[in-house]
Amino acid sequence: YEEYNNIPSGKHKLRFTTNHDESAWDATPITIFNGKKGALAASVITIYLGGVPLIYGSQEVGVSNTIPFFTRQPINWSLNPDMLKTYKELLSVYNNF
Repeated sequence: YEEYNNIPSGKHKLRFTTNHDESAWDATPITIFNGKKGALAASVITIYLGGVPLIYGSQEVGVSNTIPFFTRQPINWSLNPDMLKTYKELLSVYNNF
């Protein structure tokens, strides 16, 4: 891959669908990718494309509203248990390869 040619030795490409510098201010992955299935599909790509996947806080439980960056906002881990389970499974496969 050409995009990897300029990465220094020992460094890795960071992959994400959202973070505090990007779209998290505007919309969540649920909104950007048209629902939970779309958000999970986008995450599958970022997790397995190569590099290091970044899961932005609350993304793994499918929070549908934006979260203010400078305000403490606890994550409701029981919001979407099936989505959280899927993220755990995806990352388990990633971590074992």
